[in-house]
Amino acid sequence: MNATYPRIHAKGHELDTAAASFGKLRRSDHVQHDRAALRERFAEDGYLYVPGFFDRAEVLEARSHIAAVLDRKGLLDTAFPVIDAVKREDADLKFLSDPRLAVEFMNSIAKHNPAMQRLLYSGPIIQFFADFFGEAIRHFDFTWVRTMGRGFGTDPHCDTVYMGRGSSRLCTLWVPYGDISYEIGGLMILEGSHRQEQRLKNYLSRDVDLYCENRPEAEKIRSGEIPW
Repeated sequence: MNATYPRIHAKGHELDTAAASFGKLRRSDHVQHDRAALRERFAEDGYLYVPGFFDRAEVLEARSHIAAVLDRKGLLDTAFPVIDAVKREDADLKFLSDPRLAVEFMNSIAKHNPAMQRLLYSGPIIQFFADFFGEAIRHFDFTWVRTMGRGFGTDPHCDTVYMGRGSSRLCTLWVPYGDISYEIGGLMILEGSHRQEQRLKNYLSRDVDLYCENRPEAEKIRSGEIPW
């Protein structure tokens, strides 16, 4: 184990944090205004890590709204300040298995969160992508928000399968709404996976929408009422 990191687990498995297997993302904040440098790094790494890009006060304003929604839903541990958003051990998350309730919950966190909408869909971030691509850009209408409790996690995946809608011309923007320690968990990227298109082609060619046809909510998915 690398002494630089604590013991880190994902999906119940302890990760190998030796220097040859684990490391920090390469920072690009010092070249964030250099379009050529950003494009070169994106091609090389498959990602751009730009810490400090957003105004901290605006991030915390968005977090405050998220925490308030979680608190009203009875999901937070009352022994901690609401802004800390610490999940209750016995929090009932069964409602998330209902697509309608899950989307309603997600909208209450994101769509009805003015600070988050400003942060993600206006100002500096829109200009950043427009400069990076050298053309006008468009964002999705739906916002995906991860509100995972400690010990939970998301299986390894590629967002194209879930959001591509037949196109690979999209980028995912991940925004942490507060400080994230190794103990809490964070975003991990499989280094070099963007160069494994041939190996992953069967997976990357899938579209999650095509796998919902036999579900009870299929018609709502087709109509767009449920952005699955």
